[in-house]
Amino acid sequence: MSAWHRNRGGRERVGSSPRSSSETRSSWSARRASRSRRSPDELGVYGSTLGNWIKQVADELGTYDSTLDNWVKQDRIDRGEREGLTSQDRARLSELEAENARLRMERDLLKRSVAFWVQETSTR
Repeated sequence: MSAWHRNRGGRERVGSSPRSSSETRSSWSARRASRSRRSPDELGVYGSTLGNWIKQVADELGTYDSTLDNWVKQDRIDRGEREGLTSQDRARLSELEAENARLRMERDLLKRSVAFWVQETSTR
């Protein structure tokens, strides 16, 4: 008797992996890469809608479909097919926010230093 459990809408054998023991890593990677180059329409197994395709691929990769959907959306933004912040814009925004936080900290340190200096010079 084998152990089964439910996994995001389907049944999966406990302890199973994306590749069987007889399959080598390179053949599994090559098969996965060849699948990823085809469109959802070419992959009739996955259904005709992008949502079904994303769910099926996410299950194969062992990730959540919402994560893969976010990656697809970000890729469309990066290619200019959709409105939003590109990955480069997001990276630049993060850099600017970090720099802003550092500058605030430096400003506060200088304020405290000046206040301390004024207090020390006024008591002498």
